[in-house]
Amino acid sequence: APGVYASASDLVAATISADARVQSWLITRRPGALDEPLSGSVRFARPILGVIVGDDALSATDAIVGSATTKYPSSRRDLELGEDSFSIGGDGRSLAVHLGGDSADELRVLTEAP
Repeated sequence: APGVYASASDLVAATISADARVQSWLITRRPGALDEPLSGSVRFARPILGVIVGDDALSATDAIVGSATTKYPSSRRDLELGEDSFSIGGDGRSLAVHLGGDSADELRVLTEAP
């Protein structure tokens, strides 16, 4: 849903139908890549269905919507909400991300498939 997600209490659990067609986009920052905060935004061609930010949820979805040829980290890849944040624009297609500090960060964005 559109809004700002800056703390764990902002997150809302959601379920996407098992027969839904989705595209998966992984936004990653590796430790040591840059020792200062990063901010950026992207507008997807299709509506955002969900954003996955926790270690367990990221790991659980790697085999389902991730790339079969990518080796994913097993831990310490979540957003540290409070230091990190993201927002979904009112159009439901725009995502802005702020990654603070210098730790590893990942979020998986699921959009409607064409």
